[in-house]
Amino acid sequence: MSDELVLEIQAPVTTVWRVWTDVSAWPGWNSAVTQVTRLDDGEMGVGARARIRQPQLPANIWEVTEWQPPERWVWVTRQPGATTTGVHLIEDLGDGRSRVTSGATHSGPLGGLAGRALGGLTRKLVERETADLKRRCEVGPGAAPKHHPEGFRH
Repeated sequence: MSDELVLEIQAPVTTVWRVWTDVSAWPGWNSAVTQVTRLDDGEMGVGARARIRQPQLPANIWEVTEWQPPERWVWVTRQPGATTTGVHLIEDLGDGRSRVTSGATHSGPLGGLAGRALGGLTRKLVERETADLKRRCEVGPGAAPKHHPEGFRH
């Protein structure tokens, strides 16, 4: 993955999976996301779509392409000439601990250009999401994002 972050969370896989896959709730705890609109009804899974607004980016429609509870889910968003793939992995470390890997890659004819143009911002968004996920899973539902760097406010 071009932008990848690995982090240990003091919470069981089932908790991390439930929080991370409830994308409609992201704006309440994830400072890398300002708005989520599910574009379909029902449970998340392959084919589920959501419109995501993130700081400094236009809204993008993401579609789930892989769904392997409670270990892995992948979704993609497509723009002319480029596809961005978001990968979410959860590994059980035992003793109520999990290791998460969050990453994004840019592919397609303009994927390299998109990766270079958005690389710093993508990395920052992955870092914010992962740190906020850790906080939410370890502290619980009352845990709001701790940091709101400029451009990352709700």
